[in-house]
Amino acid sequence: RSLDPIDAKDAKLIAAIRRDAPVGEPARTFSTDSQGRYRVDGIGPGSYVAVAFSAALAPGSSEGFTIRSGSDTSDVRITMHPGVLVQGRVVGRDGPVPGASVIANTGSGESAAKVAAITTSAQGEFTLRALSGTITLAVSAPGYGVVERQLALGDYGPRRREDFSLLLENAQLRGQVLAADGGAAPNVTVRIVEGPTRRQAITDRAGRFTIERAAAGNYVLEVGGGDFPLTRAAAQADRWTEVRLERGGQLKIDLRDARSVAPLAGLVVEARGPGDRTATATTDASGIANLRALALGEWTLEVRAKGYTKLSRTVTVRAAVDDVRLVVARSTTLAGVVRDRRGARVPNVRVFTDGVSTMTDSLGNFRLPDAPAGTYWLEAEVDGVRGAIQLQIQPGDERTTIELELQR
Repeated sequence: RSLDPIDAKDAKLIAAIRRDAPVGEPARTFSTDSQGRYRVDGIGPGSYVAVAFSAALAPGSSEGFTIRSGSDTSDVRITMHPGVLVQGRVVGRDGPVPGASVIANTGSGESAAKVAAITTSAQGEFTLRALSGTITLAVSAPGYGVVERQLALGDYGPRRREDFSLLLENAQLRGQVLAADGGAAPNVTVRIVEGPTRRQAITDRAGRFTIERAAAGNYVLEVGGGDFPLTRAAAQADRWTEVRLERGGQLKIDLRDARSVAPLAGLVVEARGPGDRTATATTDASGIANLRALALGEWTLEVRAKGYTKLSRTVTVRAAVDDVRLVVARSTTLAGVVRDRRGARVPNVRVFTDGVSTMTDSLGNFRLPDAPAGTYWLEAEVDGVRGAIQLQIQPGDERTTIELELQR
């Protein structure tokens, strides 16, 4: 609200919702402090959206952000506004549709984060709470397909009228999934990710699939599984769809400690490849992680773990099983104090280097437990005032008496 902080008396809950979470997985909820700040620990790796709710304001949401193993994610900002009241009516083939679900999301499709929901009255009418910014309304009812509509709402304004017409789910999606050589692709998942119906099916021995009870219209399918990387394909209700898939590659990753060469169990390997595809795997007791059904091409592998420096390596995935050994070095611990030019300790200063950062406490002290090894600058910054010191750090070092001075 005009960029003023909102404390727990106003903004009652902040919800962190994982974008790739299974349907029905509960969100984490927690309250802001008197400065509008919030913190939550113990969140697993993944892609998230943070959403804030307040009785007097429209819900607000953050940009999407990614949490990686062994690292903190900061500066996730949410701004809330008075918003616009949204009303409307939902009708079907035979007139008003009572009990229809009307959900307001920030974003759309699989990246949507719910900020409001209601069901229609006996007359098919609905009124949502105040909303602001760009939202997507998703309207559905039993026996009907889903209708999604994106709205650009102001931060303030009069009521907004949005009426919806639903289509009966009386069509089918049918087709066949084949390998690149023309052979059938059995036991492959065919999932609707865009369109008026959201369902999925598994291909049979001949690679055929049928999704019953689909509304008429155009769709986007996500197809893959087994040896086949996920691929998207266009489809249309009541028309045959043929999808051809390329077989993917596999990486067998052997993760080791740089000093002892011992296998490292329980560490997460994150991968990003062609078309922003992502994959993750966790090492077993032997330090082995398998990434399967990867699209062919270049992939960047990352390992982030508490007590170790971040490792990043680019590999080329082929239509084969390739062995990759990754060696990670133990991280260092850096600690000390930040002072101004007069020698006074300075609180709330950001101290950072090479992807890791922290804030000084009320006494100007800081601690970075997962700093990298090597030669680099450790920097401090607050309100445009900066300071820096060059360090030479060996793996596993502990430097706990560092003095950083802010220079104007």
